[in-house]
Amino acid sequence: MHDRILYSKIDWLERYQGEARPPTPFGLGALCGERFNFMPFHDGVFGAVPRLKGFGLRQADHYPWLVIWIARPPIADHPGEYERTYWPVGWYEQATLLTNHQDRPEYPDDPNFPMFGNGRFTYIISTKANNAYLIPAENRRLYPEIPTKPLPSEPTRFGSAMILYARCPGKTETWREKYALIAEEIASRPDLAQQL
Repeated sequence: MHDRILYSKIDWLERYQGEARPPTPFGLGALCGERFNFMPFHDGVFGAVPRLKGFGLRQADHYPWLVIWIARPPIADHPGEYERTYWPVGWYEQATLLTNHQDRPEYPDDPNFPMFGNGRFTYIISTKANNAYLIPAENRRLYPEIPTKPLPSEPTRFGSAMILYARCPGKTETWREKYALIAEEIASRPDLAQQL
């Protein structure tokens, strides 16, 4: 069982290893590096979250976190349109959440690493590469979908929010445990994912 669990919404990509920027449901400029979230470097992976106004990791600490990355798949034959349902695309175990965004670690070693406009791509979550699991696109719907409501009778809990703390100190509402149990189920099925 994981004591700390976080969900983060990101764009739907195949591999998250540097693919060209796709259209994004989060708006122009939102894709800030999650396309590199499963690209190992020096035995680690470095996760970015969409950098939207007012967004931040309020529970940043160095305790081990389970981070579930989720995304909405594009609708076939409808460019720029996305399904309403979120599915897991991968997860980090034993992850560290940073207080502030850091430049990706590739920059000192690779002067040709892509830039983000006039700046650099950043990350705010990291773990060892062997603690990262990427779910192949064809397997993502074999995992549980991520509801916006924990129960039909509950209000929406994960609508416009980009992150959700499912389990952590100071956040003990009972509805969060529904999301925590879904996360535990996802992380219990590494056989359908690719360990980096």
